[in-house]
Amino acid sequence: MQIFKSSLFIMLLMLLIACGTNGDDTKNTNQSLPNEGPPEELPEEEPETDSTNENIDALLENMIMESNTNVNNGVVTFNFSLANENNEEINLLFSSGKQFDIIVTNEENETVYHYAEGKMFTEALVEKSLAKGEKLTWQEEWEESKNLPSGSYQVELTIIPAELNKQVVEDTPFTQSFELELQNENTEEVAEGDFQNVEVDGKDGQYMVTGQFTSDVEKAAYTVEDGHNQLITETEIERTNPSENHFRFEIKIEPELLSSNSTVMLVLYTLNDGQRGEEKPIILERR
Repeated sequence: MQIFKSSLFIMLLMLLIACGTNGDDTKNTNQSLPNEGPPEELPEEEPETDSTNENIDALLENMIMESNTNVNNGVVTFNFSLANENNEEINLLFSSGKQFDIIVTNEENETVYHYAEGKMFTEALVEKSLAKGEKLTWQEEWEESKNLPSGSYQVELTIIPAELNKQVVEDTPFTQSFELELQNENTEEVAEGDFQNVEVDGKDGQYMVTGQFTSDVEKAAYTVEDGHNQLITETEIERTNPSENHFRFEIKIEPELLSSNSTVMLVLYTLNDGQRGEEKPIILERR
């Protein structure tokens, strides 16, 4: 019995020691954990305003473009300008020497003139500064217009700066479209004049031309152009038979000289003492 009591006492003592140790561990554990309060709320970020776009839009609205045309003896002159009506200086940057472009189409929406096509422009940057109230002006002559038939043509004229006050200019905000009326009296008169029954066959730089002169034509010649370049220089037309007034000749143009979106034009004309007389323009091909 004494032994049982001793054993029971030892077991109770060990149980008390174990409970005390566990309490200390729990206490230590609770002390080691940080006191985490409620999660800190981050301030909401305000959306950024697109002040840059608003600024360039305001500047563009006060850049005023104007354009007009003059026609003299069938030659069209394009006049256009860009004025600064902002309350500050404007600096324009052009990515190359090509500062503008002009495209003219006929009633069939075919391009009969494209200013930039076939031209070489400097790749150097071009900078232009405009004080308040100042304007830039341009002028371009289109001489080949005199060889086109009379009628209505659509003009699209664009000034193309890449940057304005070091801000990128998107799209083409400086574009104007308008109608151009051509009244080329010479082309209509010659239709029943020195060259008659003219017919053209062929394409892609290979053409056969036939027709006849009136009896009083002694000499005649032709050139071929595309509205930008002269593809064939003056070439005299020979009669198929010296006693007849009929003619027949072949035209060959190297493929690399032919541009897309262009009109290949044959110009027939008489020669009087070496001087160029009446002209008859003939469209060989629209590309």
